[in-house]
Amino acid sequence: MSSSPKRFCQNIQNTLNLLSENNLTIFHNQPVIKEYQNVTSITWPNHVPGRHNCAPVFGKISQYRTILETGAFTCLLFDGALVRIAYSFKFGSLADYSLLWWPSPFKIDSGDLELGGILDIFDLYASSNDWHENIQMRTPVRFDFDSNNATIKHPASHLHFQESNCRLYVDRPVCFNRFIKFIFLNFYPNTYSNFSFWEDLEDVSLTAKAFDLPVRNYPYVGWEDKGTLSTCGT
Repeated sequence: MSSSPKRFCQNIQNTLNLLSENNLTIFHNQPVIKEYQNVTSITWPNHVPGRHNCAPVFGKISQYRTILETGAFTCLLFDGALVRIAYSFKFGSLADYSLLWWPSPFKIDSGDLELGGILDIFDLYASSNDWHENIQMRTPVRFDFDSNNATIKHPASHLHFQESNCRLYVDRPVCFNRFIKFIFLNFYPNTYSNFSFWEDLEDVSLTAKAFDLPVRNYPYVGWEDKGTLSTCGT
């Protein structure tokens, strides 16, 4: 499905509502759409730009807590993991995006989430004497696209994990529906198999200007696609 930025934003809202209706999220903020001159952005509320999402805070528990405390995320999944997304379009063409899945640093019992706010539960786990028994050493996963700053060492389309400077080439942009399906299929396979609506989530075409191709012998992530490199779809 091809889409304008406004329709794309509505598509994201619809998917978030679907996740909420099926109790796959604890809470979600509807994405905010902003227009300035020729740029249309879709982001989470309380979006503060800057380097606070990069090294040296990338992957630290303090980063997770700060995101949680400020409410600067798109949705909170049923296990306390955070998802937040931002897209930017210029003249209707994709310019950049950031798609983050930040797993909860602690393995939180689902029953505990019913006792109070997630921030209080997080602090309770962090201050407990047996915190080390519940810690989960899982890396955040962030898909980025930045067509204006593409170099061999900084591919326009890439995947961050484990380290802020780790950028694995991804051979095309990723739409929100494909991203959220990837998260549930790979990190929550049992939950994924309990629902049949995943295939009903349409892949949305994201038209982008030409960007760098993979360097020969450079490892990258890709998938078979009948469309062009400028689209997200199958």
